[in-house]
Amino acid sequence: FSTTVINILLDATGMSQGELVEMMSLAWDSKGNLCMWAPARALQKLEQHILCRAYWLCIFAVNEHYAICGDCWKCRPSTSEELRADLCRCGEKKHNPCFCGAEKYKPGDALYEIDKFEGVVGLMSSLIVSLDSA
Repeated sequence: FSTTVINILLDATGMSQGELVEMMSLAWDSKGNLCMWAPARALQKLEQHILCRAYWLCIFAVNEHYAICGDCWKCRPSTSEELRADLCRCGEKKHNPCFCGAEKYKPGDALYEIDKFEGVVGLMSSLIVSLDSA
């Protein structure tokens, strides 16, 4: 998550990574990732117009339990028991195993969330993609 916060700061300030590191007294961790030692420092060092910028974070925006978990793209299990099983009825291992057994919604359904991204992104003036290292 710290990578996402740092990327927001880079975008909001227009600074280079080096400038931000120097201004905020940031440091690098043992894996070579930039990390924030004192996030509250941003509140003290950044100008008000930068702090007032709004960002929409899509961190927990999609409930995969109602879309893809426990699903098989080949045989499409439909019962809770099939969705909870380790293997699909076709005999293949699932790509996204889960034991919740929740009902899955399909594209176009009001409760299916994955197909709503295009509409949400269309409301934004810009988009930043930030991924933390695995």
